[in-house]
Amino acid sequence: MSRRRRGGGRSGRREGGAGILPASAVPTRGAPRRLRVERDLHDLLVGVLGALSDPRLSGLRITRVQLTDDLSFARIFVRELLLEDESSGREDDIMRGFEAASGRIRGQVAHALQLRRAPELRFVYDHGQDNADRVDELLAEIRAEQDEDDEAPSGEKPEGAR
Repeated sequence: MSRRRRGGGRSGRREGGAGILPASAVPTRGAPRRLRVERDLHDLLVGVLGALSDPRLSGLRITRVQLTDDLSFARIFVRELLLEDESSGREDDIMRGFEAASGRIRGQVAHALQLRRAPELRFVYDHGQDNADRVDELLAEIRAEQDEDDEAPSGEKPEGAR
């Protein structure tokens, strides 16, 4: 028996699944689905964050989003938009605000991303910049101490040397 190809085989269907799959499910060359959904979720959350009316959630930015491989849990890292030396100390208020708004945010995420199941959103305050600033301060102190040691006159012997 001979096999005949019918029109509309797999070779002719490289349109990206328009109308069938949501944009986040259409493969982007080489990027795993989790990374594409993380990117889309981050972009969506930036817009949603600006539209929230809760004053506890104003002046924030989303630093990164991490999804599990099965897309069931999302960890969203948020940070205040402050100058480097400022710290408002309102981290607890921010987290309570996200806890109160997480249901509404999750509903908007489910609708916009068209996922079968919207990921559970867990908001985390991002201390990464604070930690990096502290490391920079410590390195600056070490450099200052080394410079002081290098500036000592060469004729003088260090303490304890004969």
